[in-house]
Amino acid sequence: MARPQATLALLLLVFCFSRPPEATSTNNGKLLFFTAPWCEPCHKMKPLLANLAKKYKVQMIPVDFDSSPQEVQDFKVESLPTIVLLDSKGQLVLKAEGASKQTMNALTTALKTLEMRKASTNQGR
Repeated sequence: MARPQATLALLLLVFCFSRPPEATSTNNGKLLFFTAPWCEPCHKMKPLLANLAKKYKVQMIPVDFDSSPQEVQDFKVESLPTIVLLDSKGQLVLKAEGASKQTMNALTTALKTLEMRKASTNQGR
């Protein structure tokens, strides 16, 4: 069985190289959005997540629950929608499940924290 880090690295490489350059022009992090065509709450959340990803300059990567069993297992996804926020080094910042106000608030807080971390890192250069 592949190590989760190796699988994640491969997943990110595939997504990064299969997307147009403008979709990968950020190094602020990745927002993995575990979704499925049959998940109605996922459809409702998608535009909200896309707006947050654009605002905070993170790359949103939809991951289909049904066709990505290894990623589902690696991230221990048990319900949909699930969002996983990774920093620019691929470290887990947030994992949240469900289409709720609490999930969106937690994501917004995590994105702000990530943005502040990046700003303080850039000031130190």
